[in-house]
Amino acid sequence: YGRGSISSVLAALIYVGKVANAGDVVNVSIGGAVADRSMDIAIEGLADRGIVFVIAAGNAGVNAQQYTPARAQHENVHTVVAMDRMDCMASFSNYGAPPVDYAAPGVLIPSLGLNGKISIKSGTSMAVPHVAGLLFLGDVSTDGYVTCGNSD
Repeated sequence: YGRGSISSVLAALIYVGKVANAGDVVNVSIGGAVADRSMDIAIEGLADRGIVFVIAAGNAGVNAQQYTPARAQHENVHTVVAMDRMDCMASFSNYGAPPVDYAAPGVLIPSLGLNGKISIKSGTSMAVPHVAGLLFLGDVSTDGYVTCGNSD
């Protein structure tokens, strides 16, 4: 689990702005109990250029509207919550529509770590790569909903 500052995330977004092209997909799995408009503006501005952002909603079990960058709104910004294998919203997952766009598997997900070690993890950061990969391949469509838990 990493640590960072808003300024380091903004520096990363500047880098994305230099190297990314329209249609590129950026997986954003950061969190914190902060609402920072400068980060929202940076992401929304890059999304205006056609860069697609897929953002973890957060793991505090509260409305994602309280969190940057999960609260950023744009047609190229997609906020993702975690659900389990039974299509239930994960109890820890932030929620809210807006900003939430998709639910994806994020409970008990095998994860490859350092030196090839596999561990089992849960979180919205585990759900985001599923959606990022699909969006990279093209549009995502869904005909389902989480069937239990906080589905707001």
